[in-house]
Amino acid sequence: MGGEVSAVDEQTFNALRYPFPFLMNPLAETLQKHTDRQWIDGELRHLLSEMHREQIKRAKTAYITAVWYPTTESRKMVPLCRFMLWTLYADDIHEQCTAEQLGQMKERSLAVLRGDATAAEAEVVLGDQLEALRNELLQFLSPPAVSYFAQRLGTYYDGVIREAPYRTSRTHPPLDTFMRIREDSVCIVPFLALIEVETGTSLPRHIHDHPTILRLETLCARLIAWFNDFQSIVKDELSDGTYFNLVKVLQHSEGFSPAGAREKALQIHAEDVTEFIHLQATLPDFGPHHDATVNYVHHISLLPSGWKAMDRILDRYQPTGFAQGEVWKEALQRQGGSYSDGSSC
Repeated sequence: MGGEVSAVDEQTFNALRYPFPFLMNPLAETLQKHTDRQWIDGELRHLLSEMHREQIKRAKTAYITAVWYPTTESRKMVPLCRFMLWTLYADDIHEQCTAEQLGQMKERSLAVLRGDATAAEAEVVLGDQLEALRNELLQFLSPPAVSYFAQRLGTYYDGVIREAPYRTSRTHPPLDTFMRIREDSVCIVPFLALIEVETGTSLPRHIHDHPTILRLETLCARLIAWFNDFQSIVKDELSDGTYFNLVKVLQHSEGFSPAGAREKALQIHAEDVTEFIHLQATLPDFGPHHDATVNYVHHISLLPSGWKAMDRILDRYQPTGFAQGEVWKEALQRQGGSYSDGSSC
């Protein structure tokens, strides 16, 4: 699985604590080989050069899937791993796009996921992956559940669309604005909508819409976002992406020193952990669905602890572990990814 290299310094790593379980699906290595051979070097081969495909492989996306869904059987893991890889490709691509382009990508991508358009009809980058994902998910989820997943993915697109003007203008947003956007753009909530694939239990919509459950989902997204921001400081500086990094926003928008910004970011993270623990321990009574809801919240808690554990074996946030912007621009141009205004990302 690679060397024990962390993008987070030891002191910070130890301060980012979670009292949540960590589990690893025993299928991780098998699924990683499938991801590397079938998808990165197969279906997605045309997008990147061999060198950059090797960088993508070092992100170990199947291992991340394995710690987020540790008890899922082999067949069910395939769409989960496909979606995890999609998010890695999509995240790097979307950082090169304008808000207008992202709006069109959102519309076309969600149409494919909902089954309103085929990948060929939508003509959207990675549309074939979303079409395959929909077909795979329908083996385990009802059509309304897949539509709900598409809706939650829409919140991710809303986040990256709201990020885009700040990236374009190279300005850091105010802290409150940054936090609201980052909760969506980190793309965690869609993964929570797929916990049903693992548990086999479908919770009623009124439970998903309950303020406590929504807050727990948001806190999960925030915890991973803040950890990720510590991981990606070097990557963000090299790729000119510091405008949506908690530490950098505290420094540039709130006037903290570099050391003070790190301490404040750690404080924000610790407060979010405390709130999550409190809400998990004091869940309201959900009647006949209470045990299933408790289990759902337990599965939510696996994501932050799993993400932290993976930090020790991921190369993605090292300087050589990601494909920089020009690489993706060239890939999109080769593919001819264009939009109604004639532009491309």
